[in-house]
Amino acid sequence: MRTATPETDPDPILRELAWLLAGSTAAATLLAVLASRLASRRVLRPVRQLTETVERIRDSGDLTIPVPTDGRDEIGRLGAAFATMTAALDGSVGAQRRLVADASHELRTPLTSLTVNLALLAENPNDEQAPVLAAEALAQAGELTALVNDLVDLARYGEAAAHTEDVRLDLVAERVAARRGADLVCVTEPTLIHGDPDALERAVANLVDNAVKWSPPGGRIRISVATGVLEVADSGPGIPESDLPFVFDRFYRSPEARSLPGSGLGLAIVRQVAEAHGGTAEAVPSATGARLRLTFPVAGP
Repeated sequence: MRTATPETDPDPILRELAWLLAGSTAAATLLAVLASRLASRRVLRPVRQLTETVERIRDSGDLTIPVPTDGRDEIGRLGAAFATMTAALDGSVGAQRRLVADASHELRTPLTSLTVNLALLAENPNDEQAPVLAAEALAQAGELTALVNDLVDLARYGEAAAHTEDVRLDLVAERVAARRGADLVCVTEPTLIHGDPDALERAVANLVDNAVKWSPPGGRIRISVATGVLEVADSGPGIPESDLPFVFDRFYRSPEARSLPGSGLGLAIVRQVAEAHGGTAEAVPSATGARLRLTFPVAGP
């Protein structure tokens, strides 16, 4: 028996279409995989570069290694934020190292003198110079105590204040002036700022102590407060113009001040307190004496 297949039988065409569809699907899948791999490499390349940079910084401890910040996408923003963080951290580490080096230098002299005097006392306890050596040792121990206290305050006032409130800066100045005696003239206007009252009082007291140290006996010291600006002016020899930018630096002491007691940290604490409150500290040129100024943002009328 014979069978006839119409010339229009669709099976061969369907088979051809099926193979064509299968081949097209396989080719499209391959192309999609290749495209996705290329796209993922391009997208992940900044992530890989940033990861490698972070690992290099971690392994070497070198915070100056440049961080890639190309691109305006989220990875670029992340790189820029990380670069800013490492720059700030590098500055902080550098400041800590300088502080340790400066503190070590300042501590070395009184420690050496104290050790020598105590050694002489131990060798000759009945020597006629023993009272003098004991008095010098006590004075040097006092210098060390003051220096250590100032270092602690410098670290404490560099941190965020645990307690802040609205503070009348004029009343703070008047309290400090009342403790110091009648040689101070206090001219104030009501000035409200927001901050740590203890830190602000320490800053004002340090300015007044500095003025008292430099003023001659009977010299007048003037404290003024108005519109967020506090100034302390003395009647001492003044500050040379070349020294004005440096008087608030840590451990900076002019040649004239090296023979006077002090740690060289009092005015550094003042500037740190001012900057922690969003303000500034500066030495203002003056025809007579020295004039030191603190400027704070005003919290209210």
